[in-house]
Amino acid sequence: MIKIHCGIDTSLYTTSAAAVTEEGTMFSVSRLLAVKEGERGVRQSDALFQHTVALPGVLNELDSQIKEAYSGYEIVSMGVSTRPRTVEGSYMPCFLAGVNAASALAFGAGVPLLPFSHQEGHIAAAIHGCPEFPIHAAVFFAFHMSGGTCELLRVEKTKTGFREEIIGKSRDITCGQLVDRTGVKLGLSFPCGKELEKLANEYPVGKAPKVSGEKGCINLSGFENQIDRMIQNGVDNGKIAAFVYDVILAAVEKILDESGAKKENLPILFAGGVMSSPRLKEHLQGYFTLPWLATDNACGIALLAKAGWEREKL
Repeated sequence: MIKIHCGIDTSLYTTSAAAVTEEGTMFSVSRLLAVKEGERGVRQSDALFQHTVALPGVLNELDSQIKEAYSGYEIVSMGVSTRPRTVEGSYMPCFLAGVNAASALAFGAGVPLLPFSHQEGHIAAAIHGCPEFPIHAAVFFAFHMSGGTCELLRVEKTKTGFREEIIGKSRDITCGQLVDRTGVKLGLSFPCGKELEKLANEYPVGKAPKVSGEKGCINLSGFENQIDRMIQNGVDNGKIAAFVYDVILAAVEKILDESGAKKENLPILFAGGVMSSPRLKEHLQGYFTLPWLATDNACGIALLAKAGWEREKL
């Protein structure tokens, strides 16, 4: 009977569950939360309800995937994301759905429940999906760029996961919000990344827009106003989309410059749904994971659970 380590993640956009065997074989199931047409996200209460409804189906599908590959399996550890970041006071109600499900599964299987942050899961998944990343690096930089986060982190490996220090960020909206808000205005489906990038690819990368900021912190909301004017003036949708990606590229460079990260010879890892973009990967220097491991998923949580369980065995 195969031994597996499970992970559950219930973020603001995705219900996901994953499992990894002792040999490293990965199984993963993810479902996006439903967003009403024309809206730019979901409320926390709606997200919590949708996760509660979706989790039984997601877990059943994960169970089926594993049973197709193995005649039987034993859960030996259960990981779950309990909060957005590994800092005091970090909290979102949507993670309660995952915590409740993981707690029940851990109790039923008689295994430890290992809590992690959503951000730790992103970092672990990104490393797993990037064979070129220097795995033995004890300290590195990580960009976490998603619908709700735009942060440059100085990351230290710890016995239980990672210790993250924010050294750069957006003070207002995130790059992911700029993508989705622009996409919705252009009539695209939320989340809008793939469709917006398809439009952007009609145009080459342009001159870097000037991003304001200091000491690692930047401001992006002014670009949303520029995009509104471009739409009102009838600018081609593809050109608008390309401008959004020009802004993101400029934002990354500005944060790196202002934070002082470029002065340190440390690896830079890119994580989060925004960084699943081939267009960004082509023009940024650093380590990119597989696109499906950049977006919200429970794979990193399962990997962290596996690492925690193995550490306790030693």
